[in-house]
Amino acid sequence: MVVALAIAVALLVAGKGGPLVGQAGGTAVLIATLAPMERGLELPRIFDALVGGAVGLVVVALLLPVNPMRVLDRAAAPIFAVLCEQLAELAQGLRDRDGDRTLRVLDRLRGTEDDVGRLHDALSGAEEVVTLAPVRWHRREQYHRYARSADHLERLLLDTRALARWSSTALQYDEPIPPQLPDAMTRLGQAVAEMRTECRVGDDPLRTLRLIEECAELAGQAAASGIKSFGESLVTGLRTAASDLLRACGCEPDDANRIVRRAAGAGEAAVHPLVRRQLHRVRPTRALRARRRAHLAARMRMANGPASPQGRPAR
Repeated sequence: MVVALAIAVALLVAGKGGPLVGQAGGTAVLIATLAPMERGLELPRIFDALVGGAVGLVVVALLLPVNPMRVLDRAAAPIFAVLCEQLAELAQGLRDRDGDRTLRVLDRLRGTEDDVGRLHDALSGAEEVVTLAPVRWHRREQYHRYARSADHLERLLLDTRALARWSSTALQYDEPIPPQLPDAMTRLGQAVAEMRTECRVGDDPLRTLRLIEECAELAGQAAASGIKSFGESLVTGLRTAASDLLRACGCEPDDANRIVRRAAGAGEAAVHPLVRRQLHRVRPTRALRARRRAHLAARMRMANGPASPQGRPAR
């Protein structure tokens, strides 16, 4: 009961798991074990915990506050590296039609849970620093922007894992793979690397946006080049990943979807412009043709003027 209460209070203070919860549980176990044998242990232990916590707050907030963005960048570096490397591997596996290579990519992406966990721990620590340390308060906006990007970066990992699974299945079923599909994956990996570079230096992600648009455009070209069911899933996955990467750059969801949709549509139109134009042409029905003839006859009567009693137009 003592351990459960200590962990509950720690969760109430911290809001989630972490070092505080582990320390509270370990201290509760120590006190509950030694208290029956040594009287008066609780109050000194609580006093020591308060002194240690106060000293830690002073050090973190005033004396030696860490740079939160450096901590976050160091924690996110393995995720960026895995995404760039495995997207390039996946593209090459599709070009070579190497199913074993795409399966290895899938296995590697499934082993990124530890990297994601370290990123979440870094986000929690950075949040404490920008909240407590006055000299780091100017980093709050940058931290919140980075935290939103980290959420979409985790989604991008899931998108890439789905791309690897669909690629392996498409090769298993010997489906056609247009060259635009691996090229689009290459552009997506380049966009991930470019986003990290531009975010570190604080530039607007213009080059990232251009690469994402190229990725979506190539996906549209692949969709119009003749693909089957799992190829269509790859195109959908590429468009979803491109949208998530745009959101990681700071785009609103509607804007990100609109940019991807416009680029993919441009790619489809580049492959089949006439077919695309004919799809939007509506064939007139019989009733519509009758209305058009009646409208044309009325216009002709108005142009000729009202008829005279003898049946000739009035002068």
